Amino acid sequence: MAFNKKQLKGAFNLDEQALGVLRTHLIALESDFQTRYDSLNRKDKVTALFQDLAESSSLPESLEELSALLPEQSVGQLMRLYNQITSPSGKGPDVPAEETVTLGDTDEDVFLEGMGATALALNLSADILKEEYHGEFTFDGSGPSEIQTFEADDPDPEAGTPDGYTPVGIYRLTNTEQLVLDVAANTGFGGTVHANAAASLRVDAAGLLSPYATVHGASLTQATFTLGALDDRHYGHYLDIEAPNLEHVTIDAESTLVLSSIAETDSLSRVDAVIDDELLVSGFDLHDLTEANLSGAGRAVFYSDELARSTESIRVDAGELRGDQVLPGEDTLSLRIQAFDGAERGTAEIIGSNVGLSSILIAGRDMTYAGDGGGLVRYTEVGDWDHMASFSVHAGTEAGSSDSVQALSLSMWDLVARGDISRDNVALKVEGNSYVETGDFHVLTGATLHSEGEGGMVNIDTDNVVTLNRFIPSYTDTATYNSAVFARNTGETQWSIDDEGLFDGTFDLDMTITNDDADTLEALLFEDAEGDLFYVLDTKSEAGIEVGADNFLLGEVGEGWVNDASVHTAQKIDRYIDENGLELLGVGETTLTDPYAMA
Repeated sequence: MAFNKKQLKGAFNLDEQALGVLRTHLIALESDFQTRYDSLNRKDKVTALFQDLAESSSLPESLEELSALLPEQSVGQLMRLYNQITSPSGKGPDVPAEETVTLGDTDEDVFLEGMGATALALNLSADILKEEYHGEFTFDGSGPSEIQTFEADDPDPEAGTPDGYTPVGIYRLTNTEQLVLDVAANTGFGGTVHANAAASLRVDAAGLLSPYATVHGASLTQATFTLGALDDRHYGHYLDIEAPNLEHVTIDAESTLVLSSIAETDSLSRVDAVIDDELLVSGFDLHDLTEANLSGAGRAVFYSDELARSTESIRVDAGELRGDQVLPGEDTLSLRIQAFDGAERGTAEIIGSNVGLSSILIAGRDMTYAGDGGGLVRYTEVGDWDHMASFSVHAGTEAGSSDSVQALSLSMWDLVARGDISRDNVALKVEGNSYVETGDFHVLTGATLHSEGEGGMVNIDTDNVVTLNRFIPSYTDTATYNSAVFARNTGETQWSIDDEGLFDGTFDLDMTITNDDADTLEALLFEDAEGDLFYVLDTKSEAGIEVGADNFLLGEVGEGWVNDASVHTAQKIDRYIDENGLELLGVGETTLTDPYAMA
């Protein structure tokens, strides 16, 4: 079996003169070992060759001559392999060898194939003059692989340090099971690594992961990032990653990390991150995200409109994420949690930042939210009358003594939900077609209030001041845009009529409604034995329901007017209450002032 130049050059990156020296020995040995070489892979061929060369009296002189002709980065590789194979004290067959390669200013392709279980230590020079590796490096060993950058000696002492965007190059580590990328200070890494057999990735970067850094890891299930602080020349660290099976990411970053998926990736289920600047996660579907634990002085933004779609329960804890380093008005935490795409309704447990601003959307789930910081929580598209959604929102409950406590805005739309809200630091807006019930009030908007409704809005600020239908959209028919609010504390309120059939009860509303009298009507909310809700409206514009009132409207929540928007006497209302066993549930006001517009 003949050894050709291409095989030898691929093994040791030899030039023509060096090939001639080595091939002299090979030709002499070839005929005696033809059968043996036929059964060996390429690395075994080199091993057998060195064992035979070790018995040659001309070997030391040959290796010395050969070493003088080899590129500098290949000499150590050649001698180490020779010593390992021929020395009795070398590593045994059960201990994987380690291949150490140093690459500097070259664009030549390097192929190390047939490496078996060998590990790799790949050292890459980073140079201010960009005199670093630009080629394609291939290694098929299955042992752990570590790529490490180092700052090269620069021939120009005035040139300064590398800009961090190099080295580049393409690195194909076809069989490695573990990948480590170690980026030294004052260097960077902007190469592309193909390690599709690796199950784990560890990145230690005191230097820069440049915007060109890319990892392809089809088998990656976990990735760990430890990233140092960068100077003002760089916005942050970047990594494009193709890892469709990635499940767990752990991050400890002193500078911004922009982590982008460049392929469909929906397996990521857990993120643990300590962030001192920004964590920007994009391109990931995040269908399976079940847990995120976020802390540090920075902020975290998850750019995904499909987050937790395949997860029945998700928990996010950002209580210790402070947002110290973010610009004024920026969110400390930003994410959009979608409804669970399954038979059951999902749940979401969120602990927002206790200091910074949170911007969170939760759709289609029961949910709990806590956090002393401010921001906006949007809760939407969940629940119906037969299966009401459940929620709990507590903000600022333990930070009353702190001047830094900010109000949280809770926006709820297109839902039917029952829950509790800590009112001291939560401003509430309910809109769309919604019903919201808490221990303090009932809020109804749009079609939930009346079957022909098309939206509405109720705003309740932290001082319990209520505004109905603020900022009516220009494209909406004002007759169908309606809302109502009822306080559950009915006080002295009661329904009754006198001997003449006129109202002689009381109307006691302990709630400030900013647009009352002019464009609202007083209302009472009742409930029957089946849990259906009804409202009775006074048609007069005077404040409260006055004794002697005799003109009322009667409607059923979610259905419409009883008897087609007819005006009823107090006596007819009283009879309906008695016949249907209605119990007083709340007292409030509504914008349903023109029943004939929605008859």
